[in-house]
This record gives sequence, structure tokens and C-alpha cells, in this order.
Amino acid sequence: MITIKYEKGQEDKIIQKQTDKGLILSEVQNHTDGNFLIFITLEEWKDKHVRPERNKRLQESDIYMLVDNVEELKAEEKYEDMKSYRQALRDLPETITSTQFEWPVKPASLNLK
Repeated sequence: MITIKYEKGQEDKIIQKQTDKGLILSEVQNHTDGNFLIFITLEEWKDKHVRPERNKRLQESDIYMLVDNVEELKAEEKYEDMKSYRQALRDLPETITSTQFEWPVKPASLNLK
């Protein structure tokens, strides 16, 4: 994380310079002792924005991987869809190269939230 104090009117130039270096503007803070731009790396951004949501989606689909449900999914030939979905969620942070990405699609054949 990089914090840069700036004067009004300088922010666009600073933002451009830092994003050219591959950093992402995370927040703008205005305090009585100055204005600050907070930049983070893509990995920090993924830790803050992607991994928590990814973990939530994995947790929501955990129930389908319980022994009783796995047998039902296999019988209905939906097991591989769920397995692929969960693997795509696990792999997601490593495949993201920018803040613009798409989430893996939940299997339509399952009634997931």
C-alpha cells in the first residue's frame, strides 16, 4: 500500500502516474492535516475484493459437496458441473490480471442462491 499526500488539483496527475506503474487507487482520504490518495497492488486488491467474495461463494456451494448431496448430484449428472464451478472459484484469484473480470457462472441446473 502506498499513501500519497496531495494538494487539490494534483490528484489526476498523481493517479495517472501511479496507475501507469500498475497500482490501483483504493481510496481518497480527506483529513484536517491533508488529502491522501491510497494505492494498492493488484494482489492487495484481490485480497480485499475478490478472495472474500470467492470464499463466500465456495461456502454457499459447500452443501452440494456433502456425501449425501454428492451422490444425488452424481445420479442427476450435475456433480461435474458443481466440481468445475468450485474449481473455477478456487483458481480465480490466480487468473485475474486486472480489476475487470468475470465471476465463474453458477451451474444453472442447481438451485444456488
